[in-house]
Amino acid sequence: MSLPVFFLPEAETDLREAQAWYDSRSFGLGDRFFAAVDGTVLRIGESPFQFPLVHTNSRRA
Repeated sequence: MSLPVFFLPEAETDLREAQAWYDSRSFGLGDRFFAAVDGTVLRIGESPFQFPLVHTNSRRA
């Protein structure tokens, strides 16, 4: 079972802007970027403790 992963609205905006930037560099690159992020988000939901602590309650993936 996977835990839900939530994004702040500002983070969602940043993600979409990054995807558009990559697409402007090369066709399909934005989709590849988004797929990589999506895969990481799935890993975070499946096993969040595999990632190192960077602050008291924050981990970095």
